[in-house]
Amino acid sequence: MPNTHSDSPLPSRGSESVVYIVDDDPAVGDALSKVLETEGFRTRYFQSGRAFLECCSASMQGCLLLDLCIPDCSGLDIQKTLAERNVQLPVIFLTGFGTLPTSSEAFRGGALDFLEKPVDRELLLDRVTEALKMDARRGVHDVQKSTVVERVALLSARERQVLHYVVNGLSTKEMAKELGLSHRTVDTHRAHMMRKMGCSTLLQLMRAISPLLDEGGLFG
Repeated sequence: MPNTHSDSPLPSRGSESVVYIVDDDPAVGDALSKVLETEGFRTRYFQSGRAFLECCSASMQGCLLLDLCIPDCSGLDIQKTLAERNVQLPVIFLTGFGTLPTSSEAFRGGALDFLEKPVDRELLLDRVTEALKMDARRGVHDVQKSTVVERVALLSARERQVLHYVVNGLSTKEMAKELGLSHRTVDTHRAHMMRKMGCSTLLQLMRAISPLLDEGGLFG
């Protein structure tokens, strides 16, 4: 598969994963692309940090091989900018002269790894494979979270209250007391809530809403 050097809009989620390469040395960029494409990976190469940042978005799918020292924009600055834009691509830093403080800062920023050039071919392939698997898991998580958000939006105000109480472990009797309703009415609201959430058991419900519970976004 040929390498693409254009600055056209980058692929959105749902398209084939891409290994984005940002390095100011074209020889390095082409060499990395050749190694990866030989193994069946799709690549996009950018010679400058600014060119990459002009095209990136939160919908990008894949991973990023990022040179630490780029004249127009350092790798750490690019990493920080991606975080500000909620671009969650796994980042693998590449450098010819990494230092402990620099690598520590990169890891604190969420970098997957910090590899010194010249990178061993098998190590590169191993880390890229891991990064793409990590991004794929993130994609599944995002889809699950989006589905839950859509289902919660279908709930009435009362059904959302019941969901809140269920999440907090209240019994039907306790919910009825809190809401000033009869047990039968609470049971009806609970049944409607469960149907709209696509769940038949409490365990299914808790599994479904766990992505939002983990991030505190269910009732926020």
